[in-house]
Amino acid sequence: MRIPVLALLISFFPGFLGLSGGQELPASEYAPILVPIKINGPIHGGFGTIWSTSVTAYNSSSEPVPYFGKSCVLGVICPRHLIWPARSYGNPIDYSGHAGYILWVERSAIRDIHLSVRLNEITRGLEPVAEIPIIREAELYTDSLQILDVPIRADARVLLRLYSIPRPHHTVSFVVTAYDRNDVVLGARRISVKPITESTPLPIFPGYGEMDLWADFPDARTSAVRLEIRAEQPDTLFWAFISLTDNGSQRVRLITPS
Repeated sequence: MRIPVLALLISFFPGFLGLSGGQELPASEYAPILVPIKINGPIHGGFGTIWSTSVTAYNSSSEPVPYFGKSCVLGVICPRHLIWPARSYGNPIDYSGHAGYILWVERSAIRDIHLSVRLNEITRGLEPVAEIPIIREAELYTDSLQILDVPIRADARVLLRLYSIPRPHHTVSFVVTAYDRNDVVLGARRISVKPITESTPLPIFPGYGEMDLWADFPDARTSAVRLEIRAEQPDTLFWAFISLTDNGSQRVRLITPS
C-alpha cells in the first residue's frame, strides 16, 4: 500500500523538526525524492572494480523552486531552504559518502524537477552501464513490496538494496521472504535499518541495508525467485531493488518492484 508521505511525516517529524535558531519547515511544503545510490565518490565493487555516479538535474519550471538537500554543520543555523533558478541545470545534491540521498522539493513543483543518475564503471573507462531509478513520493511503500523473477546465481553478485525514509532515533526492521513459482517459501531473513544521525531539519540520508541473496538464501538458488519485503513497523516509508552484476562482463542489471 502507498499513502501520502505528508501524513506520515507530520507524525514522524512534528513541525518538520525545528531548525536551529527557531526556524521550521512547514510539513505541507516539501516532498521527498529518493536517489538510491552513493553519489560522487568512488564505489568499490567486486573483482577490483571501481564505480562512480554522474548526476544531471534540471528545473523545467518558469519559476524558481525552493528545495532542501544540504547537510548542516552541527551547531550552525541551517538555511530554511535553497532556491533553484527557473529553467536551469543545477547540482542540488551534496557530496554523499552514504548509500543514498533524499532531496526535498517544494511540493507544488515536484514534477518540474528532473534528475538523471547514471552508474559508470571507471576501472575500464566504459560508457555508463545503468540508469538509476529516481523514486518520488508516490512510489514509496509503507507495508510490503514484491520483486519478481529474481535470478540467484553463482556467476553474478545479486544484492537486495533497501532504503527507508528515516524516523528520528528509530531503527526499522524488515522481513525478506523468498518464494518459488508455486509460492513455496524458500527462506526468510530479517534485516534492520538504522537512521543516520543528522543535524538537518529534514533527513537527507536514507536508512540503508543490503543482503547478498546467494549467501543469505542458499535454498533459493533458482532462476525465478519472488521476494517479498515486509516492514515490521507500521507506516515505514521504504523502497528496494535488486542489483545483479555479472562477474565476468561486469554488466549491471537492475530489478525493481512490480
